[in-house]
Amino acid sequence: MDAKETLHKQIKDAGLVHLAQPIMALAKPALKLKTARVNDEDDLPPGISKFGGQPDLPPDYTWATARGESLAFVGQINLADCAPFEVQPALPNTGILYFFNNYWGSDVFGSTETMGKVLYFSGDMNLLKRRSPPDDLPAFAKLFSPCALNFSMCYTVPPYESRYIVPNSPIVKSTASVDNALTLSSEEDQKNYWKLGGMVFSGQGDHQMFGYPNQLQYDLEVNFAPADPWQLLLQVDTDENPNMMWGGDSGLCYYWIREHDLVARNFDHIVWDEQGY
Repeated sequence: MDAKETLHKQIKDAGLVHLAQPIMALAKPALKLKTARVNDEDDLPPGISKFGGQPDLPPDYTWATARGESLAFVGQINLADCAPFEVQPALPNTGILYFFNNYWGSDVFGSTETMGKVLYFSGDMNLLKRRSPPDDLPAFAKLFSPCALNFSMCYTVPPYESRYIVPNSPIVKSTASVDNALTLSSEEDQKNYWKLGGMVFSGQGDHQMFGYPNQLQYDLEVNFAPADPWQLLLQVDTDENPNMMWGGDSGLCYYWIREHDLVARNFDHIVWDEQGY
């Protein structure tokens, strides 16, 4: 069963067959990343996609910092692992993206742009060397457990509280602002759409590149102007394999990028956010 067939089945199982066409029209492809912990990071060759451990950096790259402080290394993605899926045409087919953030900080809410960093390297992979964390990094943020990554394709659906959904709810105010927004015209449709979201976003370890986010609280895109589109670059979930926890408790963190920056391969203006329960 391919990724689209899987989503069709999930829509049917959720009791939303009558809304299959508009849901499929809104669906976005994404890459799912599954972690597998390794006992010895030396078993992972330099440049491999991974979460945790130490980054494999070229010699002229400095460790990512923000506000004068070193950031925690979250993981690296070898873009050759993404290329076969063709999920995002603007993504380079080669090179590595390195992801950092202030894992220990609490001031990321509402002011996130400087606290998550992404570095991009497109040069000779033979130059990469495993880099130890700097001394000023807090001990608990120095080393997430190293994990190899497995990639697969899926389709995602918009979060219930988003510009893509017109809810049938006296509590949730609609923020829908797209022409093809999905209208949930009954309480049953509303309940079943929540059920569909639970099928698409399966739980802890829900790491993802592109597509819609698995948001836990407010609409993550509410501050992004439709005229200057942003998209999810990477979502990292709470996961016991790399010993990561976000948002205080069982949350997720998100890296966002403007579409025109992705096309230009400019990763200097990332917005990072996190949500939790």
